[in-house]
Amino acid sequence: MQPDDAQRMLMERTAKHLLTSPNSGQLEMRILANHGSDQRFAFLRGRWRNIWQTIKLLAKEEKEKSEPKSMEVIPTSGGGLVAYGDSDGSEEEPEDPGQPKQVPREPVQVENVVLKEVDEAEKEARRARAREWIKQRKAEKTREASL
Repeated sequence: MQPDDAQRMLMERTAKHLLTSPNSGQLEMRILANHGSDQRFAFLRGRWRNIWQTIKLLAKEEKEKSEPKSMEVIPTSGGGLVAYGDSDGSEEEPEDPGQPKQVPREPVQVENVVLKEVDEAEKEARRARAREWIKQRKAEKTREASL
């Protein structure tokens, strides 16, 4: 079963917000904590897993395309010998050790969505532990209430 258009739009908006967040994992967990019982956010719990992964990938590619091509700054040492050069006497512009070296950024190309079964198994084990903890907690509260 495929998600309807409204559901797909919610998934796309959520993916864009997660990409712009400085801590996307924390934001995703907060959404689950605040809206975990809302069926619209079931895709965060594993429903439509493949579609959700694809939407996140497409959102990431769209973000990378919309960002201006910039030079990635790689810091170098503050002084001293930075790199061995060829001393053939050619006239090259000397590097300023105080300025960071700029390297052109290569675009990241994603061809396939690879789902890691190990991660899914870890998530399921974590969910099972959480369910067990909830059962124990309810039993403790029941015992406390009966005293």
